[in-house]
Amino acid sequence: RTVSCENTAPPRTRETRFEIDPRRVIEEERSLRNSEEVVVGFYHSHPASDPVPSVVDRSYMALWPDAIWVIVGVEVEMAGGAVRAWSLDPADGKSAREVRVVSADGEGEEPN
Repeated sequence: RTVSCENTAPPRTRETRFEIDPRRVIEEERSLRNSEEVVVGFYHSHPASDPVPSVVDRSYMALWPDAIWVIVGVEVEMAGGAVRAWSLDPADGKSAREVRVVSADGEGEEPN
């Protein structure tokens, strides 16, 4: 399931920047205690750029190094497809590596 979170970036930057209040993530993690659910990742869109982690995205990835980061490219003609997923590379702890996206029907795309 997905949980929507408010964009807490400064209003003037919200068209190109998304921030999640870390307290909101902690609230959600607490609500999942004693259940079989866990937070597995985060998603957001890149309205005007490729669905590749930005410098800001990678800084958030470092806060949740085990999470999967799904980025949706809004512009269909962007390189690399509309939906791509990433994780923090454990080898250096700061680079992003692409992971395979598999739909509910089992179809998937290999990372670029």
